[in-house]
Amino acid sequence: MTLEETEKRLKAVEDGLKEMEKSVQVLRDIEEIKLLQYRYVNALICAEWDDCTDCFAENAKVDVYLHGLYPLACRCPVSQDLHR
Repeated sequence: MTLEETEKRLKAVEDGLKEMEKSVQVLRDIEEIKLLQYRYVNALICAEWDDCTDCFAENAKVDVYLHGLYPLACRCPVSQDLHR
């Protein structure tokens, strides 16, 4: 095998490795989303409202039906009702 052939094979292996790394990252991202969804749904089922809000970004806003749009961090007025 010549040096040129070896370099081509090495390049192909490196390219394949980069594609595999991308695929692994996608799978990790998917798994992280699944875990977040699980935490969120579990918090909803258990009526753990603070745990629900922890599943969102700090600058998220929630649209509470008939009450309006609120930053999630401010604990909208209906959150007191949710705790009852």
